[in-house]
Amino acid sequence: MGTATLLGNATGFGTINAGPYTTTAGSTIVLFANFDAGASPTFSHNKSGSITVTGAGFDNFGTSVGSRIARLENNPGGSGHTFTLTMSGGGHLAVVEIVGAAVASYDVSNQAADTTTPYDSPSVTTTQAAETAIGYFVSESSGTAHAAVNGFTSLLYSEDYWNCCVAYKSLSSAGAVNSSFTCTGTPAGQVYVATFKDQGGGGTAVPVFLHNLQQQGIA
Repeated sequence: MGTATLLGNATGFGTINAGPYTTTAGSTIVLFANFDAGASPTFSHNKSGSITVTGAGFDNFGTSVGSRIARLENNPGGSGHTFTLTMSGGGHLAVVEIVGAAVASYDVSNQAADTTTPYDSPSVTTTQAAETAIGYFVSESSGTAHAAVNGFTSLLYSEDYWNCCVAYKSLSSAGAVNSSFTCTGTPAGQVYVATFKDQGGGGTAVPVFLHNLQQQGIA
């Protein structure tokens, strides 16, 4: 089973560096960014492997709020690992590591804008049993005390820039899942869900005796 852990987060203007961290080889890193509208954000890091933006994200919703999530699959791992958000304005970067993720871990994702609590992402349908679902909620500063619901566990609640919450849920069967959050007030919000396959696949196991019969053409 994959295990999601918050490595850390950082806030700044222009260039934000989160880290350095010691990360696990083969893990999946998920990056969460919120920023001022029109900031043209890009993600990078100081080790091998490509960071991929996950979904379309938002450039401006509510009071000039933008957000993105991104991923690094099959992380090279090691010490001194720093992640960077570059943009033309201010923002916040959070880093989560999923240890036990598959080498090619990304499965499905979606995002939506919402203005009432609970703030729900669209539903996505996973393709294998064992996965880790990640949720992200960003709101205007008038919305506070973000909390994850629908079986998700909060990893981070931050008011360091635009208010945001990162959460995860361990999945044991394939099917539909969406992230959901509550907060005080009724701010404009942006809600994401993304799922990542765990190692092992969670497929249907065939008992040894049945496999032997199948090999003999009996079953």
